[in-house]
Amino acid sequence: MSVEENTTNDTMANPVTEQTTEQQKTTDIAIPNQDYSEHSATDLIKDFRTLIKDYPIYLIKEEVFKIRESIQKLFDNEAKKLKEDFISEGGDELDFHYISPLKKEFNNLYFQYKEEKNQYYEKIKKDLQANLKERESIIEELKELVNDNNKAYHQAYDKFKEIKENWVNAGNIPSEHKDNIWKTYNHYCDEFYKFLHLNREFRALDFKYNLTKKLKLIDRAQELTLHKNPISASKEIHSLHRIWKEETGPVDQQYSQSVWNKFLELTQQIQDRKNDYLKKQEVIQKENLQIKRGLIDQISQIILEKPSSHKECQTQVEKVEKLKETFLNTGKVPPSENQRIWEEFKEVRKNFNHNRNEFYKNQKKKYQENCNQKLALVELAEKLEKVDDSEIIKNTNTIKKIQSDWKTIGHIPRKESQALWERFQKACNNFFARVHQQNKGIRKAEEEISLQKEALLKEVTAFELSGNHQNDLDNIKKYIEQWKKIGRTPQRKRSLERKFNNTLDHLFGQLTSNRKDGELLHYNHHLENLLNSSDKEFQLKKEKQFLQKRIQEVKTDIIQQENNLSFFKNASQNNPLLNEAQKGIQRNKEKLESWNKKLQALKKHL
Repeated sequence: MSVEENTTNDTMANPVTEQTTEQQKTTDIAIPNQDYSEHSATDLIKDFRTLIKDYPIYLIKEEVFKIRESIQKLFDNEAKKLKEDFISEGGDELDFHYISPLKKEFNNLYFQYKEEKNQYYEKIKKDLQANLKERESIIEELKELVNDNNKAYHQAYDKFKEIKENWVNAGNIPSEHKDNIWKTYNHYCDEFYKFLHLNREFRALDFKYNLTKKLKLIDRAQELTLHKNPISASKEIHSLHRIWKEETGPVDQQYSQSVWNKFLELTQQIQDRKNDYLKKQEVIQKENLQIKRGLIDQISQIILEKPSSHKECQTQVEKVEKLKETFLNTGKVPPSENQRIWEEFKEVRKNFNHNRNEFYKNQKKKYQENCNQKLALVELAEKLEKVDDSEIIKNTNTIKKIQSDWKTIGHIPRKESQALWERFQKACNNFFARVHQQNKGIRKAEEEISLQKEALLKEVTAFELSGNHQNDLDNIKKYIEQWKKIGRTPQRKRSLERKFNNTLDHLFGQLTSNRKDGELLHYNHHLENLLNSSDKEFQLKKEKQFLQKRIQEVKTDIIQQENNLSFFKNASQNNPLLNEAQKGIQRNKEKLESWNKKLQALKKHL
């Protein structure tokens, strides 16, 4: 069997689910499985502290859950008893409120637990990324080794052993990179084995080294066949398969099949023990699943029975508490159903608690909440009623929304309702009276601006150039300044702006000299329009991108045209094609100068 064939045989191991190094070290740590039902709240908090202090944070989840459930039950029972005493002494049930002094201490401890757990998994994430970079660096070393044709066999082999050792010691990496990283590493290992195959001495030495490592894995697999926990043994044998596949190379042909068969035989023994254990557990877990589903159904049925009195509600609470206790004391369910059945249980209890709370809270709070909401709207309307004239128009949509929100708020007693409505109506009416007055003034001012601009547009349209460039340019400037002084063109009359610009374009196009000054003057007018637009920042950014694009295009044309001049290096200066090419370059340089001036004018406003 060749080196390549032996490598392929070794990689037939099943895919594995890897653990972090820290988790592998703590697989067999025994977490005390206690019954917390008889512990006091103080003892439960002490138990919680001990778990956080003495055990890895990722191993205590189930115990934390049990402690949390037990202490919540104590808090609930304590509150229930105190409420009964409160009611028996003549108090109103709706006025009862109580929080155990220990609850805050427990909540702080639970927050600490969640913080430490989050930090732990965040550290794992960072470690995985660091390990990924390390493995990528190792692959680069291996790649350089494979591509180094000048290195002697013994030097190459020593370096290869060092690389393999570093690879073995490198930690786990993110799962999404595992397949690609391993394939890349294996590829360059195979390339080195091809190189090594040419030297029998070093190949035999490598085979011996690999055999030693595989025999150690077999010894550990032999120990796992007697492991007290079949599940833990199965997890570890998966890790051993990963090591066999990724961290050990081929062995001599005479040992290859035998060591692999022995490893597979031990693996099968471990898997058989695990399967037997799981089969027994599966039957019990399925029975537990049916019991828990039945308990959930009973709670769901209770939810449908809406209570009409405090006594009926309390009876329901007692029933649900007994069902909850039975649910928690029932054993494990199949892992595939565990999360689902727990989520269903939490959801049905959440629904029950919600209904119970709503029963007690709604009648007392409903009117008060509605009253508070309407009072808040009244106060906001009264505040808007008094805003400055400059703010009145922009708040119109706000006051309309307030009116709409008022209609969505539920009923409140007539006495409060009438008073609030009168205040609200008065504030809204006063606000819209001011809006109406301002709109009249705005419309009048806009109409005056429109009339002035229409008159000026007629004058500009009728203007004829005299032939004296400077006088004509000065007159156009005066028209532009007059247009600006009139004021901002009303939105509904924006067509005037377009007609004015078109007229300017026509006049500038007729100017026969000093075209650059006229063009820049026109561009400055264009900038004024951009600066007065409602989306000024967007328009200026868009204009900058346009100018930069045109500048780049002209620069590219100039470079191309100057390169083309090389075709005329032996041509006469009177050559018409050469003259045309030079004129084209000059025209583009003038364009470039014009575009740059426009860009500089724009940047003053950015």
